[in-house]
Amino acid sequence: THVLQALAKALQALQRALQAAAERQADRQAEFDLQHRAEQLTALHRASLTISEAHDMDSLVLSIIKQASQLLHSSGGGVSLCDARKQQITVYEEISIGRRSYRGVVLQYGEGAAGIVAQTGKPLIINDYRTWPNRAAVYEEEHPYVATLSVPMSWKGELVGVLQVVDDQEMRRFTWADAELMSLLGDQAAIAIENTRLLQAERTVREQAEALREAARIVASTL
Repeated sequence: THVLQALAKALQALQRALQAAAERQADRQAEFDLQHRAEQLTALHRASLTISEAHDMDSLVLSIIKQASQLLHSSGGGVSLCDARKQQITVYEEISIGRRSYRGVVLQYGEGAAGIVAQTGKPLIINDYRTWPNRAAVYEEEHPYVATLSVPMSWKGELVGVLQVVDDQEMRRFTWADAELMSLLGDQAAIAIENTRLLQAERTVREQAEALREAARIVASTL
């Protein structure tokens, strides 16, 4: 009886020790997760600041792709812009891991990963694009990447485009935490794109007005 009682006490002590160890491990994991999240948000903040420094559409879009790829340590990425009236999405720029450029490729809403995101307005994770049944026909010949993460870029409730990161590593798996982080960057990118469009439109109006004034001056000087 004494032996059983001692054994029972030893088992209880072991259970308490195991529970305490599990709690310490959970605390360490929680601390690690919080630290990792803080590092990601800091990197996101830096990426947003870097994006805001661009002053023309080409350099802006290239900066968005570079920052997105660095943020998730991916092999490449791209930005496509939406035309809601035509229900089309056009690849504006990319950092490709394939042999050819897909810049200027036009997809219909619902076609391929970017087209589906444009249609649904929701992030999309694909672990292996090569075997995904809804892949766009334009990528059939080369199969330039494996894992893809696509998120909408929205501004004031309107879809501006789709931001994508891709990877050619067989074991790469994007997560929904990655999608959440990329969605935050996507919304910042949408604001920057719309601001750049406004600036370009204002610049065009000023240049046209200046051209008209110059033409009027020339005409007046010949009278």
